[in-house]
Amino acid sequence: MRPIRLTMSAFGSYADRVTIEFDRGREGLFLITGDTGAGKTTIFDAIMYALYDETSGGNRSGNMMRSQYAGADTDTWVEFTFEYGDSRYSVKRNPEYTRQSKRRNADGSVRYTTEKPDVALTMPDGSEFAGSRKDVNSKIVEIIGLDAKQFAQVAMIAQGDFMKLLYADSDDRREIFSKIFRTEDYQRIQYELQARYKNIYGQLEDNRKIYESLIGQIKVTEAYNERYQQLCERKEPDYEEALTLLGDIITSQQSLYDSLNAEKDELTGQRDNNNAAASADASPKTGDASHT
Repeated sequence: MRPIRLTMSAFGSYADRVTIEFDRGREGLFLITGDTGAGKTTIFDAIMYALYDETSGGNRSGNMMRSQYAGADTDTWVEFTFEYGDSRYSVKRNPEYTRQSKRRNADGSVRYTTEKPDVALTMPDGSEFAGSRKDVNSKIVEIIGLDAKQFAQVAMIAQGDFMKLLYADSDDRREIFSKIFRTEDYQRIQYELQARYKNIYGQLEDNRKIYESLIGQIKVTEAYNERYQQLCERKEPDYEEALTLLGDIITSQQSLYDSLNAEKDELTGQRDNNNAAASADASPKTGDASHT
């Protein structure tokens, strides 16, 4: 946000209308100096009040900011023009205050009138933003990206108040700098990655438990016992080595199975042959008869 022009009328220590042109320098940094009581804080108050309906110190409301030196014919208001990006905005705000009326009572005594608080926000296209005071206040926060407290901490170095930012806790600083540098999208990406990490890490832990359960159920022969023990003693699961060991065990068991199956077939054949031979020996010979 870059200030362009500030006009104060009967505001604070300024009894008349005063305009400050900020766009004479393009550096974006402004130094406001002066003796005590010269009205430096009033300038900060006017900017804060125009934007947020609050004063910079937070100790005085806008209703307290009408100049005690203002004439009855002088209205109290503040108009602040600023740029954000390539867009220019202007906000004009007046507090509720009581002033001497131009008219008198019938008996000639002084009459007082109350001015109601009002605010108008002019958009870059020249149109006036439609809405209540609350709507306008919310729109300004949306445009600038900072609320009143954050703006006071980072936009104006008044009476050492910038130290409040330096000594703020990490959460407050993170929120402020996030809004200043528009890092909300990156923060959302960070949160999304953190959520995905937690989800994947949970799945990994579940897989680890399943792995440890299945590894504990493996029965190995002496030939593979040393490799199996080394696998079980590792702090981190070695899935590749586990798959290799299981593959070797399965291959070995398959070879043993094939060998035993072939031996079974051979023994079965021998049994069948022996049974056939035994049956043939037990059958009667043709031509054999008993003669009496």
